[in-house]
Amino acid sequence: MSTRLPTSGTIRTVLLIVLLVLCMIAAIERGAVWIDEATLWKDVLAHAPAKWRAYYPIGLQYLNEGRYPEAVEYLSQAAHHQPFHIPIYWDLISAYRNLGDRRSMIDTYQRALAALTVLDEPTPVQRYYALRMRKDLAAAWYEQGDAAEARRIVEEVLAMDPSDGEARVLLERIGRGR
Repeated sequence: MSTRLPTSGTIRTVLLIVLLVLCMIAAIERGAVWIDEATLWKDVLAHAPAKWRAYYPIGLQYLNEGRYPEAVEYLSQAAHHQPFHIPIYWDLISAYRNLGDRRSMIDTYQRALAALTVLDEPTPVQRYYALRMRKDLAAAWYEQGDAAEARRIVEEVLAMDPSDGEARVLLERIGRGR
C-alpha cells in the first residue's frame, strides 16, 4: 500500500485555512471589547492604567446611566491622573450631587479650585470656571448650613469681578438667610 504525500498546493490550502480560523478567533475576541463604550475603555485601561482619557468616558457613561457610585470611581481616577482638566470635576460634582453627598461635592469644588489656582495665567475659560465654581461652592456651603463660609466665598467672587450680578444676588440671599 502506498501512502500519498500531500501536494504543496494542499499544504498551502490547509495552512491558509488554519491561518484564516486563527484570524477569525482573534477578530471575535477583539470584537468583544466593542460591546459598549465602557467595555472598550476598560480594555484601554487594562493596557494603560494611568490614562485619564480612558477613565473619563467610562465615568461619563456611568453618570449618564445613573450609576453614580461607579461614575464617582472612574471620574475620581480621571481627576487624579489629570487634575487640570476642569470638566472632569463638573461631572464628578454632578455624580456626588445625585448621590446627595454634599461634603464630597464641596471637597471636589475645592480640589478643582486648587488646580485652577496653580495655573500662572488662566485662560478666559479657566477664569470663568474659577468664578462659576466659587459661586457653586458658596451655594453648597450655604445649603450645608455654613452661611459665613458661603459669604466669604461670594465676597472672593465679587473681588475678582465686582460686576457679577449672580454673586450679588447670592450674597443678598445669604444675608437674608434664605
